Amino acid sequence: VIAHGGAGKKEHVADVIRNGLCDAVAIAGMFHYAGLKEQVILSGAADAEGNEEFIKSKMQVKAYKDAVNIIELKNYLSKMGIMCRN
Repeated sequence: VIAHGGAGKKEHVADVIRNGLCDAVAIAGMFHYAGLKEQVILSGAADAEGNEEFIKSKMQVKAYKDAVNIIELKNYLSKMGIMCRN
């Protein structure tokens, strides 16, 4: 079973791994927003994203706030005692 969808922050991922009885997790949105966090929030370059309406909306703060990249997530999961593939 692969869990996918709804991970807005690293704690969500740890929770589904520990309690969700899944074999793997698939994450896209959180990594996407982590990659855009600096570009869009700090520089205001919302036009570069493509979904300008969403990025310019108030949802951007919520979407970007807790987003982490894959390295940050793996470091967090390791600290929580959850094994990750290299």
